[in-house]
Amino acid sequence: MSETTRILVVDDDADGLLLMRLILGSRPEYDVTFCRSSAQALELAPRPPFDVLVTDLQMPGLDGLDLAAALRESDPTLPVLLVTAHATVDAAVRAVRGSMTDFLTKPLTADVVCTAIDAAARTRRSASRAREGGDVDGT
Repeated sequence: MSETTRILVVDDDADGLLLMRLILGSRPEYDVTFCRSSAQALELAPRPPFDVLVTDLQMPGLDGLDLAAALRESDPTLPVLLVTAHATVDAAVRAVRGSMTDFLTKPLTADVVCTAIDAAARTRRSASRAREGGDVDGT
C-alpha cells in the first residue's frame, strides 16, 4: 500500500497498547496515534481525521462502541476495528448493530491486525474516490 494510513488506537490497558505499538509502530505505511482513554481519543480525532479507528471494547467511561458512535458523528464513514478479549454473542450483536467494520478477538496477531487495517483503509479510500469522481472503474 503506497499511501500512509492514519490510525487511532485506543486501549485503556497498558499491555494492549504495548502490543499494538509492537505490531504497528515500525511499519512505515502506518502513522499511528495511541490513546489510553476515550476522552483523549475524542480530543485528538478531529485534527486531522484518521483513516481507521482501532479500539478496545471494554474501557471506563465511553466503551469502544460508544467511542465509535461519537467519532462517527463527525466522520460517518470512519472504519472501526473493535478489539475484545470477551467475544460474547452480546458483544458481537452490539458490534453488528453499531456497524463495526471488523471484530477482532484477543489474543491478536500482527497478520490479523494489519490485514484488517489494510482492508478497512482500502475500502474507505475506494469509497472516497467514488464519491469524489464517480465510479472507481471509470464508468
